[in-house]
Amino acid sequence: MPREPLSIIGLQTPLVWNDPEANRNQLGQQLAALSIPQSSLVVFPEMFTTGFVSAPPSDPLEEKKTLSWMQEWSHRLNTSIAGSIACLDTKGRGRNRFLLVNPSGETTRYDKRHLFTFAAENRQFTAGEHRVECNVGDARVLLQVCYDLRFPVFSRNHQRSPYDLAVYVANWPEVRIHAWRALLVARAIENQCWVVGINRIGKDGEGKQYSGDSLIVDPKGHIVADGSGGAPQALRAQVDLVTLDAFRDAFPVLKDGDAK
Repeated sequence: MPREPLSIIGLQTPLVWNDPEANRNQLGQQLAALSIPQSSLVVFPEMFTTGFVSAPPSDPLEEKKTLSWMQEWSHRLNTSIAGSIACLDTKGRGRNRFLLVNPSGETTRYDKRHLFTFAAENRQFTAGEHRVECNVGDARVLLQVCYDLRFPVFSRNHQRSPYDLAVYVANWPEVRIHAWRALLVARAIENQCWVVGINRIGKDGEGKQYSGDSLIVDPKGHIVADGSGGAPQALRAQVDLVTLDAFRDAFPVLKDGDAK
């Protein structure tokens, strides 16, 4: 059977500084206003409940509250929902945790592997240890967070069981936005996959400015949705998995790669 396509909707949005309830409320309003087709994945930015804070929330139930909220919306809209949050793990350690929720309530977690030492993220948060992939419909999806984008070995695709889509959620400042855009395109080309990079906009509580520049990139490196300009918007694309399989068969780059 041919694999069914996956619709992507990326929400480029401002975030309320360190206020999980306010961010859940505003994102809920955005979700309610969306027209969402079947077999969809909605993507929020990194730390979508707080902005890029220097320390995790003190509330040990923060992950549970946001996860319950995501599951409710996922079930209501019959769509998968993804994004990262700042939270505490069961041992009280700070995590920058990517959550992906399916309509059934099934949840996949990925803890950010590459912490941004330039901003001292490593002082209050604990790095994840493993790369994480999961299925969304017929698509195999790689979960990545912001600074992971600068480390291509970590996201290297392989012929044996390739992923189809890499999702990067970010709070990537405007001052370094050229690198963000260039690296998203590079990850798509070198891994023969779709890439979704969803960034926030606006100014955070520490004065950093974010221009968005969220992108959806096809496996040939063509930008099919572009959030340049700094405005709130929903980026959309249709991931055609049949066309992706045909491209890989016709131009089998992955078989010559370093990851087997």
